[in-house]
Amino acid sequence: MTACRSCGHPHLDPALDLGPVPGSERFPFRGTSVRPDEMRNRLSMMLCRECGLAQLGGDAGAHVHLDRTRMTYQDIGQTIGIARGAGLLDGGTLSEFAVRTGDRWLHRLQHCGFRAAGRGERASVVVDSFVLEQEPDQHRALRARAAALAPDGVLLLEVHALSEIVAQRRWDAVRYGRFAYYSITTLRRALEDVGLLLWNAWPVGSTSDAVLVAALRDSALFPEPFVRRRLASERAEGITDVRTVRILQTVADRQAAALDTWLQLMAHRNRTVIAYGATPSSVTLFARARVSSSLIAAVADPSPDRFGRRMPGTDVPIVSPEAMVATAPDHILVMAPHDPAELHRRYPGLHGRWVMPPRSTDDFYRGD
Repeated sequence: MTACRSCGHPHLDPALDLGPVPGSERFPFRGTSVRPDEMRNRLSMMLCRECGLAQLGGDAGAHVHLDRTRMTYQDIGQTIGIARGAGLLDGGTLSEFAVRTGDRWLHRLQHCGFRAAGRGERASVVVDSFVLEQEPDQHRALRARAAALAPDGVLLLEVHALSEIVAQRRWDAVRYGRFAYYSITTLRRALEDVGLLLWNAWPVGSTSDAVLVAALRDSALFPEPFVRRRLASERAEGITDVRTVRILQTVADRQAAALDTWLQLMAHRNRTVIAYGATPSSVTLFARARVSSSLIAAVADPSPDRFGRRMPGTDVPIVSPEAMVATAPDHILVMAPHDPAELHRRYPGLHGRWVMPPRSTDDFYRGD
């Protein structure tokens, strides 16, 4: 990659380099050897000097589609509820940009008077739920969404928010296949470049690390208060300045070192450690900390299709939660985005064993 994925500017500054990291969309069978090709090109984030867009460096992961199969109808329902409460879903034609075939929103909105836009027909509502981020050419992708929109229509766009990623120090949010990390500031400019106005936005999700954006063609409208406040706060924190985003590198290095130190200490004390959640975050963290089955005995995950497999890039096997309970490990690492309180309720026999991954060597135990 030699230019910004949004504005085309040629100067990009490095913000985060995680080194070679395996992809998290495929889990090899347990017992198979770790192949060199499991570790892809370097996973890195760059910042454009012109528009400030944070973006995946290089072209690694261009063929990867992020796994969204765990998005629940409750998550979609929350977003639809926000849009409906804002008066943006009063019926008409709908076009959805989706990873897989099927109009998730249309299925939920047909009773509200919506129908699918026909071939060549511009829609009154265009929906994109975290799909734009998976497009290597951001300007071209946004242009396609604008072209699908009727003159008086609304584009509803869900993206992960860079300001929250930085505020929460979520360096593990950087993943293959997720090419853009927008702030309200950079998204506003990108939308203006394709003739759209960023009119309103709402936080979505339990961790507020994502936003639902409403964009229109009407240039006479003024951005709503949330957008104006967010623009002001991003300007104050310097979200388009690479020096602000580089805090993610500091946190990533510190957390990987802390996890390695803690696991070595547990091994020295003959303590058994199991992790809970074969998540993209755990794949990245394991690669950074060089985790093996000598340090973490297994990863428990509730998805049956992952039983009998192992974590990418390492020999750590994936087991069922029942196997975890039967093992009764000394410590269970809670991998994001799982809630320790919910795990306490689900597995009462493991009370006192749940710990969060340490973020520094001064923070070995967090949680129970």
